[in-house]
Amino acid sequence: MKGKSWRKWHKWLGIVFSFFLVMFSISGIILNHRHWYGNVNVSRNLLPESFHYDNWNNGLLRGTLKSGDSVLIYGTGGVFLTDTRASCFTEFSDGMPEGADARTIRSVVRTPSGELFALSPFNAYRHNGAEWKEFSAPWDKGDKGSDMIMKGDTLVILSRSKVYTAMPPYTEFTAHELKAPEDYTGKVSLFRTVLMLHSGELFGVPGKVVVDVLGILVIFFCISGILLWASGRGRMPKLFRISYKWHEFLGRKTIMITMLLCLTGWALRPPVLIALVKCSTPAVPYSVLDTKNAWQDKLRMVRHDADKGDWLLSTSEGFYSLKDFGSVPRRVEKTPPVSVMGLNVFEERDGKWLIGSFTGMYEWDRNSGVAVDAVTGEKAPETAGAPFGKLAVAGYSKDFACGKFFTTWYEGTEAIPQPQRYEGLPMSVWQLALEVHTGRIYTFMCGMEVLLWIFVAGIVAMLVFWSGWKIRKRSSK
Repeated sequence: MKGKSWRKWHKWLGIVFSFFLVMFSISGIILNHRHWYGNVNVSRNLLPESFHYDNWNNGLLRGTLKSGDSVLIYGTGGVFLTDTRASCFTEFSDGMPEGADARTIRSVVRTPSGELFALSPFNAYRHNGAEWKEFSAPWDKGDKGSDMIMKGDTLVILSRSKVYTAMPPYTEFTAHELKAPEDYTGKVSLFRTVLMLHSGELFGVPGKVVVDVLGILVIFFCISGILLWASGRGRMPKLFRISYKWHEFLGRKTIMITMLLCLTGWALRPPVLIALVKCSTPAVPYSVLDTKNAWQDKLRMVRHDADKGDWLLSTSEGFYSLKDFGSVPRRVEKTPPVSVMGLNVFEERDGKWLIGSFTGMYEWDRNSGVAVDAVTGEKAPETAGAPFGKLAVAGYSKDFACGKFFTTWYEGTEAIPQPQRYEGLPMSVWQLALEVHTGRIYTFMCGMEVLLWIFVAGIVAMLVFWSGWKIRKRSSK
């Protein structure tokens, strides 16, 4: 391509695409520092309609807990109290921080003595009869709460990397770092490696700082580029000439790492994502993935199978069983497909297990290894496929008079009514940044086809930066 053609590509693609590059950069910086924005919320009423809560969609109902004629509903909007007929609703989140992140509840359990505990990815709560009180989360710094259940009078909290147990009065927890399974190779998911490389987290705080600086530079490239175009050739004020100098110099010095940032982001969405999930690679030496814990950031949900007398673990590597938390986990063969986004429903029903994720809802018989679609009755596929299937299951309840039902992420459920006042419950700024960064915020413009937005946007972004490099390379000859 001739130099004049490269200039046209760089100018017009850069002008048209600059808004999205700036949004990618700002949202990426926010995503890298979730702890800074934990208490900052945005009303869903200010967002496209698809982000409003309607019929308990968007994870507003993840699960329920029944006690007599009362039912607690929990999910991404906190905890709500109703009755088995769902005739009236009361918010039951008093005492929890106002931040939407802190009120994203993954599990609520009741002890044999009647005490309530709740778990979010970043907080653990205990109800004192009047309100929730936060107590020191048992997991290590940098880890996250993943699941919580009761077995008898034992409280079991699962983080993304370890298991924690406590007996009454539930003030001291014992940490269990699970042993490596027999099939452990030390390799990690290629998807996770690329994800952490894209954010810089692969190399800890220094890596994240580098990516933050790159985000700021991309914003500078966009603003300075538009100012240069708007000023017109030959009539640039001194400030614009300085901007041009730094635009060219910094762009040339950072071209390789900027292209790598675009490439890794491009690979994290379908269709490339599907290939990454299926591949594994040795952990990058001296990175945060280079750890002795075989289960680092892999644990998702845990249940006790009373029929078989063992624990059943859902992990990013599949299902595993173990007799106790000190034994070697063994891979469970012939299991239902689970979305790479993780498991949302893990319920025992009539001797079988309900397995629900964004791939669908399946009924699984552990004895025979047979899994069937819980809706159609057809045999379950052997692989999960795309992260979002035809039925994105987000929650389940068996505690209402209307019977058992599950919710989906997009449509929710019509089994019980949702109060209209919950429609605009807040979303965290971090979650909004994630919707922007993944392109899902633009679904109001062109529907679900926008989920391929990152695939297209990544190519365009790389072309913008590469064309700038080609211009500089040709002009220096």
